[in-house]
Amino acid sequence: MTLQLAPRRVAAILLCGVALLTLGQLLALYVVHSGGHQDTSAILRVASFRGDNNLETWYSSMLLVECALLLSVIALATRAQLAPDWVAWAGLAGTFFFLSIDDLCRFHEMMSDPMDLLFEYPGPLQYSWVIPGMLFVIVFAVVFTPFVNRLPRRSRWSFIGAGALYVGGALGMEMALGIEAKSHGSSTLLFDLLLSTKKLMQLLGSIAFLCALLTHVRDYLPDLSVRPIAVSSERP
Repeated sequence: MTLQLAPRRVAAILLCGVALLTLGQLLALYVVHSGGHQDTSAILRVASFRGDNNLETWYSSMLLVECALLLSVIALATRAQLAPDWVAWAGLAGTFFFLSIDDLCRFHEMMSDPMDLLFEYPGPLQYSWVIPGMLFVIVFAVVFTPFVNRLPRRSRWSFIGAGALYVGGALGMEMALGIEAKSHGSSTLLFDLLLSTKKLMQLLGSIAFLCALLTHVRDYLPDLSVRPIAVSSERP
């Protein structure tokens, strides 16, 4: 008997988590912007998407770790098959492990402080870490494009779509947040709605990539399965 994770079932479970997180964020936004109170209860602060010490940050990092672990398993399997692409799979695994750590520790935001000392940036670059962030994406694309082009068509476009969704949230919406913060500050309802969109795009991008990996394993690496240990019903 072979037990495999069904991509659609995994997606359904993970999307339920995103739905619960979104409800918490909407409640926090209602309390803050309907009553004009920026200081909410501890429970609402944990449910809010603002800051780092909240459920959304934990969930996002967990999704990235799951992607990294699955990529590591794929890398080991392809290496055992003597396939040269195992190096690229391993590189992707390392990248996602780094992203999961960065999601918690916010290394990318630390780049803004020294960069802000150089000069004042326009609205889209208000959060100046997006500059090295864009450079990282360009280098990443150059390095991994040959590998992605060698993937089966379905996997290739699934990976690209998930990556575009994640990067669009991480960098694209961050630039939109910079414009709003520069014009009206970071306490407006529009800023919080843009922030919510950014976080949701990243969460959905991570889920889409994880399910694309599971689909790739199911279709092209069927030997990667979990075989449960049979337990005898006979008593000694």
